[in-house]
Amino acid sequence: MTPPGAPQRPVPRGALLALRATSTLLAVLTLAQATFAGSFLTGRYEMLMVHSTNAMVLAALALGQFLFGAALRLLGYGPLWLVVRPLLVAVAIGAQIALGFSRVLGVHVTLGVAISISVAFLSTAVWQTPLPPRADRARNVEPAGAAS
Repeated sequence: MTPPGAPQRPVPRGALLALRATSTLLAVLTLAQATFAGSFLTGRYEMLMVHSTNAMVLAALALGQFLFGAALRLLGYGPLWLVVRPLLVAVAIGAQIALGFSRVLGVHVTLGVAISISVAFLSTAVWQTPLPPRADRARNVEPAGAAS
């Protein structure tokens, strides 16, 4: 692990692309989750199973993103938020599932809104992280001002 105060190495390109893909999928599935809940509330009772299944997929994806961010951080890459934000989202989704199965719907719906907002912020942060140049292009770039 990188000592406190040491400069962080940028997240490798492939790892950042993987984080972008998972955070985008997390955002899309979170939006779908609200649609599944709305369908259930309008009388399509079979959508409750879809809502439940999607919740499990969201939990697995959030946990995976946390573990991936933690591994990157332990290797000295990237900022601390790569660990903290996915962990908070994963914990919130776990609590959300427990509340849903316990039928504590007032808190379940409110937490669902908070999770949606948190996932949007997480995805935005991942996409705003600068993407390093591809290795094959970085080697072929001449320094600025070099004359041939």
